[in-house]
Amino acid sequence: VGSAAKVDAALALGAARAINYRDEDFVEAVRVVTGGEGANVILDMVGGDYIERNLRAAALEGRIVQIAFLKGAKVEIDLMRLMLRRLT
Repeated sequence: VGSAAKVDAALALGAARAINYRDEDFVEAVRVVTGGEGANVILDMVGGDYIERNLRAAALEGRIVQIAFLKGAKVEIDLMRLMLRRLT
């Protein structure tokens, strides 16, 4: 999420943890929260250069669901990272 108010809202709705990407490195925060495993599912609306961060935050055999491209639809990614981590 992108603000303290959204963190509070997510927690009030029952989230165990909410990460404000403006204040924290979300890749590192995901690694800490998951004990180094990464996220099983990532829902992304940002796209652009953020996709590489999603690849790093995803768990082995994780899924990344891209539903919008606020930062752009064209991006260069490391396909080997996708293959080695068996991401979909």
